[in-house]
Amino acid sequence: MSLTPILDLQQDPPTRRRSRWARWLPLLIGVAVGVTFSAIDWEPDPDLWPGFNPILWFLGIYVTITIHELAHLGVGMWRGMDPGGLIIGGFRLMRSGDRWTLRVEWKQFIIGGMAMPMSTKDTSVADFVWMVAAGPLASILCTVMLWMAFLHWGSGAWDWIGSFFWGSLLGIFSLIPMSVGAHKSDAARIWMLLKHPDQAMAWMAAVAIQAENIRGIHPRDWDSDMFASMMSAPQPGGGRIFPELMAYQRSLEEGDEPSACLHLENAIGASGRVGKVIQQMLYFEAAEVNALLKHNAQNARVWLDRALKLRKPESSACAESAVAIAEGRYEEALSKIAAAHAHLIKRKQDSGTARFAHERLNQRESLCKGVLRVTDDTPVTP
Repeated sequence: MSLTPILDLQQDPPTRRRSRWARWLPLLIGVAVGVTFSAIDWEPDPDLWPGFNPILWFLGIYVTITIHELAHLGVGMWRGMDPGGLIIGGFRLMRSGDRWTLRVEWKQFIIGGMAMPMSTKDTSVADFVWMVAAGPLASILCTVMLWMAFLHWGSGAWDWIGSFFWGSLLGIFSLIPMSVGAHKSDAARIWMLLKHPDQAMAWMAAVAIQAENIRGIHPRDWDSDMFASMMSAPQPGGGRIFPELMAYQRSLEEGDEPSACLHLENAIGASGRVGKVIQQMLYFEAAEVNALLKHNAQNARVWLDRALKLRKPESSACAESAVAIAEGRYEEALSKIAAAHAHLIKRKQDSGTARFAHERLNQRESLCKGVLRVTDDTPVTP
């Protein structure tokens, strides 16, 4: 068996599965809400229970999650970490290089958020604990203030105070120690920082490497000490994917193709608990590796087809260009390369890996043009 049996189609990639928490937590929340409103018989005593307006409740969730995530970023800035991004449901404010972009993902208007602080190698464990703890503390403070407002003014016009109070309770769920795929709740992250120093140092290094990538630093120029620390203690479950992907990108740029294949193999092997977006991205990379590094057009086509079956991608041009090259369709490859360049530019991607992606596409373009030039110059024998 080869060193990369999944990439070489000797083994199947892991089947996507939802964690137990991801499967049962929404049900438990729904049951809790149902029991609550059954207990108050849907006609709560305005002196005892805050009112409930479903529309304002949903808005309140977004507002209170925004406060939660801004607390992460605000305290992170106080502790020396620049903001690198903010995700609130379908709204995504992200830094890439020197650019900031705001995107709205209409298909991802789920309740949730994420803050992306940009640490450095000098950021301490205490800095991270403060930053992570700021979110739950802000949620608790917000809930207490809304409860006090309810006691003083009631539920407000259209029950907005009461509805915001019920919405604010969602932020307190971050105090439940749990993991879903590569993501940990705030409580679980704090526990890791305080009780698992090896994993904590590796995760902190991964955040610092991500910050260097966001700033536009090429993979080959990422801090070597931080990179080694990131790889020193593999994260459990889906948490392994990000370090392995970063190592894959770095190995590619350094020209270490065997190591690049091994790191991508490891990332795919840990993808059983991640979403379709990440798994599709890994499959696209597998198609490119098989096409351009392993020179196996048949396997590359299998990985491309697997990726396209997962979901409709924003763009598959980059992977399709690699497969077209492997299959000898150089003119089509050139059109796919142009489309891949255009997609990166449209998304205003200027991170280190995005800059490297442009370089890889330029190399493919030169290869295709060189082959086509030789073909055009070859004399036809009678």
